[in-house]
Amino acid sequence: MQAVILTAGKSTRTYPLTLTQPKALIKVANKPILQRNIEQLAGLVEEIILIVGYKADMIKNYFGNEFAGIKLKYIEQKEQLGTGHAMMQVKDHVQDRFLVLMGDDIYMHDAIKKCLDHKYAVLAEYVEDPSRFGVFISENGFVNGFVEKPKEFVSDLANTGLYLLDKKIFDEHAEKSERGEYELTDSVLKLSKKEKVSCIEAKDSWISIGYPKDILNANKKLLEFSKQENSIGKSEVDDESKVSGCSIGNGCKIKNSVMRNCVILDNVKIEGSVITNSVIGNGVIISKGTKILENGLGAVIGDNCFIEEKNVIHPGIKIWPGKKTEKGEVIPEDKT
Repeated sequence: MQAVILTAGKSTRTYPLTLTQPKALIKVANKPILQRNIEQLAGLVEEIILIVGYKADMIKNYFGNEFAGIKLKYIEQKEQLGTGHAMMQVKDHVQDRFLVLMGDDIYMHDAIKKCLDHKYAVLAEYVEDPSRFGVFISENGFVNGFVEKPKEFVSDLANTGLYLLDKKIFDEHAEKSERGEYELTDSVLKLSKKEKVSCIEAKDSWISIGYPKDILNANKKLLEFSKQENSIGKSEVDDESKVSGCSIGNGCKIKNSVMRNCVILDNVKIEGSVITNSVIGNGVIISKGTKILENGLGAVIGDNCFIEEKNVIHPGIKIWPGKKTEKGEVIPEDKT
């Protein structure tokens, strides 16, 4: 069995974090998103074909030609023209039956395995706000339609982006969508008119990551799954710091700070600060007296920023990589 993982896009919705790295390498609960998916595929597939594009070398250098006992092959998608276009890049590299996953969401082993019990399958999840997703219309457990981000209710079965297919999918040519891309769901819907495509419920086995706030939600879920209060790598966190619901990467130094519900990537230094509901990129320095305010989402700080002493950062702020603030600066909501 093979799996194809789509991981070529720029992921502009997760800027500024993805200005310096592909989204698939962002760590959630101290593991890159893509690593989690590869590990969940262990025991189910022998080979994974990774469709790469944006910052492909970073992915290749991290994972190499084999990871978690699975052989890896890389195929470049030179133009990002949609998921249907991405699939055409692997037409000559897949065998008859294969899985397809998105490289920037997280899928659990049991749900993937459940799909393998069928000839064709899509993995779907009941959601509260279907207008955010493409949704499948299911009849008697089989795909009977698909609507992208419906304005009116037609279904609440969100497409998770995981499929079980075979080479017949390449005979179902996708038409260019309104946004100028070729969508794999178009081909799957055409296939469903000829073959029974099972619609499998994910049952909380899919974690969607579209925006920075979803990184925080994913981190919270993964900590709950593993029954951990925090996930802390090879880092120094002193006894004066109060840390709750956070992931802290490797090479970090946290001193006399309060942090709650945060994802802190690698080589970050934080001293004497209060940080909540925020994502802090690699190599960031946050100086004494800084406070990140939050109203659902705190701040998203790109790699290698320097936050001077006594800054006040308002909710929802995104700070681009390499930026330096002034001492005592108040950063309002409309400034990045």
